[in-house]
Amino acid sequence: DYKVDEKKLKEVFKLAGKVVSAELSLDKEGKSRGFGVVEYEHPVEAVQAICILNKFFIYYRIFYTENEF
Repeated sequence: DYKVDEKKLKEVFKLAGKVVSAELSLDKEGKSRGFGVVEYEHPVEAVQAICILNKFFIYYRIFYTENEF
């Protein structure tokens, strides 16, 4: 959802493990482009996030997770 900020993104993705960084892609005006990148301490945590958080509802919208190794 476009209302999600980096703090909320990190908070949600901490459910799967220790988040090293969470960054949203922003447009020229500083508004969210609707996607971001989350980095975990261990690859296993990233796999957990994909499994746990794919199609997860946040602010009445569905989040989709992908593996981009």
